[in-house]
Amino acid sequence: MDRILQGAKPADLPMEEPIRSRFVVNLQAAEQIGLTVLPAVLNKADRIIK
Repeated sequence: MDRILQGAKPADLPMEEPIRSRFVVNLQAAEQIGLTVLPAVLNKADRIIK
């Protein structure tokens, strides 16, 4: 993204894959929009925000 902000065209940039990804579940946000998060999903989360 830094290169784009410096004026490079996205089509001219090489494809880069993320080195690491994290799965975060925000239980408070899920509750506010009426979602129930299953225990199996919580078990796979790297981080749970209560």
